[in-house]
Amino acid sequence: MPDLSKVKNRDALKPRREPYWHKISQGNHLGFRKLNSDSKGTWLARAYDSHTTKKPQKSLGDFLAYPDNLRFEMAQKLALEWFTHLGRGGSTQEVTIQNVCDNYVDYLKQKGNEKASVDASKRFKAYVLDDSRFAQTPLSKLTPKHISANEALILATAGNGSKTDGFRNLLCLYRELHNIGFRYSMDLNKFMRELPREIN
Repeated sequence: MPDLSKVKNRDALKPRREPYWHKISQGNHLGFRKLNSDSKGTWLARAYDSHTTKKPQKSLGDFLAYPDNLRFEMAQKLALEWFTHLGRGGSTQEVTIQNVCDNYVDYLKQKGNEKASVDASKRFKAYVLDDSRFAQTPLSKLTPKHISANEALILATAGNGSKTDGFRNLLCLYRELHNIGFRYSMDLNKFMRELPREIN
């Protein structure tokens, strides 16, 4: 297995569809795919499920926003978070905006707050889930640009409040879902720091 932590080793790899794998721990690997000689490559993680003998994979991205020498570190960090998530019994299925909305409505119902669940469901359907592309956006790929470009999600959680209040309500929604057991790979503090100033 090549040492993917070194830029010169990645640059020397021959293009191919099958990823090159770097062992992180027993059964857990970080992958690097290079489809052509000009490509900077993309990263992915692969785990091993001893119960099913399956090897689920997760796309991590290309990390082009970071210098070459930091991309392995960033990819490894995300891979380790995913391995930890799986080790705690987490699902390999990508969580989408639609999942977040549906789960939150179900959670309100379970708490016995029927009126709030109906109200939330109506607002999500009217402002968020009507845009199927946005609704199917994986939460792990949600960025501040998605939020600033799609104020529908803000409106759906804002009620009659301001845009800023609406966004903070949305963050509270994510935290609440996290606290009740929905594990989403989202660094909320980092997310807030990266938001445009007019929202943050």
